[in-house]
Amino acid sequence: MKTWKILFWNLRRLGLGTDDERKAAIQTVIKNTGAHYSFFCELTSAAAYPTPFLSKGLNPHQLCYGCVDDKAASVDLKQGQPLATPEFEAANFKGGTNFAKLANRGLGMLPLGGGATIYIIHAPAANSAARKVMSYLACWADAHHGAHNPYYLILGDFNIEPEDLEMTPADIDMTAHIVSTSEPTYIGRNEDKFYDYVLTDRHTNPNTFCDRLRKSPRLHGSDHYPIYVEWTVP
Repeated sequence: MKTWKILFWNLRRLGLGTDDERKAAIQTVIKNTGAHYSFFCELTSAAAYPTPFLSKGLNPHQLCYGCVDDKAASVDLKQGQPLATPEFEAANFKGGTNFAKLANRGLGMLPLGGGATIYIIHAPAANSAARKVMSYLACWADAHHGAHNPYYLILGDFNIEPEDLEMTPADIDMTAHIVSTSEPTYIGRNEDKFYDYVLTDRHTNPNTFCDRLRKSPRLHGSDHYPIYVEWTVP
């Protein structure tokens, strides 16, 4: 049995022009969590650290992912290739079944070995589009991860709150996969939202912990709180 300690944080356009004070504050949070891996979204393609992962080809204008290990070294992510499933198609969502057309950002992937895989996604900002993309991923991951690699963790900025995602018309019980935080993670103009959380396989879901970390919006310059996850894999 292995418990993976994971950090995720939407860094709100961290790039080459980000001031040194904000960079130092972000790095302090990363070091203090003790995470095995720290994942990020909303890096610009010009970011110097972490190394940006371009999930939509070589387009320099896209917002990117990043990952560092417990030694603060950048980790290369792989490209996830989700496919439509009957469970997703049962919802009859508009827009088709091509994931690349539904999602304006791709899927990042980090295989851990031992049948375990972590995915990172920054879903579209619109609630209806986010529901489609997250339903697609949940259905695909549930079908894709069989007996030989059954354990998966999907984390990111889902741009849809857990109770809204649970109401998906797709043929999947989201309550068996969602692990959310106890407090909102997105600092909204009028209302804070639960946008950053995780989906897991059914085996590891009961033993997965997820909650937000405290941080200073002034110093860190993000409208999202980081989340900390403990994911125990048999």
